[in-house]
Amino acid sequence: MKVSVICPIYNGEKYIEILFDKIRKQKKISSIQIIAPVSKSNDNSFLKAKKNSDITYEVEKFNHGLTRHEAAL
Repeated sequence: MKVSVICPIYNGEKYIEILFDKIRKQKKISSIQIIAPVSKSNDNSFLKAKKNSDITYEVEKFNHGLTRHEAAL
């Protein structure tokens, strides 16, 4: 099974590595793509997400539904 996971991030620097590691360790999934739209954070979330995800981009104005929808396109 192939899966894409969208993880919107805001000031999540201390959780990113643990979260993405646990996502990648899921069983019965042959391929996992992590997409990380990062809102204007006050920490190093963008750099950590870029290092640990497959697709990372900065979101100017976060919206719960719209941010996820745009990441899925």
